[in-house]
Amino acid sequence: MVENISAIVQYIAKLPYAKVHPKETYAELSLLGISDVKHPKDLYKYDPALLSKYAKTFIDKERIQLAGIAFGTGLPGGPVSITGGVLLDMEEYVRRVFILAQNIGHTFGIIPIPFVKFIPDSIEDYFDSVHEEILKGILLGFSTAGISMGITQFSKLLAEKGAKEIIQKKISEKAIMELSKNVAKVLGKEATKNSIRRTTGRVIPIVGGAINATFAYYALKKIGNNLVENMMKEHMEVKPNVIYYWTEEN
Repeated sequence: MVENISAIVQYIAKLPYAKVHPKETYAELSLLGISDVKHPKDLYKYDPALLSKYAKTFIDKERIQLAGIAFGTGLPGGPVSITGGVLLDMEEYVRRVFILAQNIGHTFGIIPIPFVKFIPDSIEDYFDSVHEEILKGILLGFSTAGISMGITQFSKLLAEKGAKEIIQKKISEKAIMELSKNVAKVLGKEATKNSIRRTTGRVIPIVGGAINATFAYYALKKIGNNLVENMMKEHMEVKPNVIYYWTEEN
């Protein structure tokens, strides 16, 4: 099962509809009142509580869209009927988790890391540069022990020779594969634990590439809240270093 989910995780990362450029997130934030963001560093002048409030709008958005997929299966009621045990494509669930991790990471100025000089315009080049951060973000969403975005630790290295050069260094394919496997293990564990259970009096298992939609719908809220909590914490810890770094650069 882990191998199958790992393949889905790696496959999703190659599809354009699972990738979100920061400009897209910043455009949505502008509709909420934050209209001057062009770089992750710009988000560090805002109250973290305000960023948290806005980040949670992305959780609601993904859950509504997920519920709409259940509605599209012909089950009336959308979010209500999704609790009836309908099975959802695992690929769609993983895609929603990917998108959620990116939007929340962008909102807190964590993805991409706030020390990058520029953000590639090409979605493919951009995604390649932040693939590691996205996978770590997903693991944070599942409260995986021993995982952190590592930005706080990295910011302490900036004073050392060569630290600036590794900001833009692309992660190896081997490292991406290992992170993908870790994500797959967590997804598989959570899906099995929550999907093989009784729902409205029936046992609703995982079948092939499908997952219990009840679990997926409610899990997105839990994952999103974990992401908000962890990324807000990292944002607050690294904020003094971000401000200092860009003051020195300018």
